Amino acid sequence: MQFNVCVILIISVCCASCCRIHTCGGCSDPEASNYDVAAKVDDGTCEYSYGCTDTLADNFDEWATIDNGLCVYSYGCTDTAAKNYEWWVKIDDGSCEY
Repeated sequence: MQFNVCVILIISVCCASCCRIHTCGGCSDPEASNYDVAAKVDDGTCEYSYGCTDTLADNFDEWATIDNGLCVYSYGCTDTAAKNYEWWVKIDDGSCEY
């Protein structure tokens, strides 16, 4: 019986030290561009990518994790049936002419 208790204690200590040595540390912030879902301890290595995060903006940056407040938008007619349809415009401003 004492032998079994000793084996469990040794395995437990080994696993705890393996975690510290290998991949338990990393970036644990989901907002960071290098977020590591396996990280158990945030080791201060998080990196952030700033840019426009609004998908409707002309300068949308799919790699940005934090919005920098510099999004640029195109307004105009988005109705394909209108005479003044503008294919590049993402936000309709009510100016369509028929």
